[in-house]
Amino acid sequence: MRPIPTFIEVSPFEMNWLSPGIVTDVHWDNTADIEKKLTKCKGHIKKGLESHLSKEESTEIDRCLENEAYAVLNLDLTPDNLILLINNNPYVAVSFLVKLGNYPIIGDYLESILDSNISLNSIDVVARLIKASKVPMAFVEAFVLKNLKESQSIPENHKERGKMARIISNFLKSMVKNKMIDLSQYAEDVHEFANYFKEVD
Repeated sequence: MRPIPTFIEVSPFEMNWLSPGIVTDVHWDNTADIEKKLTKCKGHIKKGLESHLSKEESTEIDRCLENEAYAVLNLDLTPDNLILLINNNPYVAVSFLVKLGNYPIIGDYLESILDSNISLNSIDVVARLIKASKVPMAFVEAFVLKNLKESQSIPENHKERGKMARIISNFLKSMVKNKMIDLSQYAEDVHEFANYFKEVD
């Protein structure tokens, strides 16, 4: 006579498969959508290195930086070409740098600003960046000293000589007012700057 088979206990988890019920919590895979947005913004960034972006293009980049995690690390904008974006689209550059401030590699991008020639746009970008995020004091001091010294090589017949002097002066006043720097450390450089641009109102 054949023995009676032993009964194997079934766990509650295994019983669920007999009557799975209805899944109410659906998770959509939106990876493709994110990749599409990043690809589009990469195209805007690439264009922005060479020409001025439209308001709509700049807004799309801002939204991508704001809404997509790690987007700032995946837009193919390197320290070497940052200055091109600053020259053509300074406001986009500010948005990018503010978001990048959460990552250690921000230092490489700030270094690229120090390595580039001074310009009205670079001063504006740094001023806005300082207001919007925490910037290393070593960079602020180096940038201030760089502007004081290099501005004195601007030819007297340069069409933006006066404007550059006023922008730098206002930038320095803002730094002092917000207690970001102590100009007494650069007394000699400040005196030389003021003397060089003494004809500027």
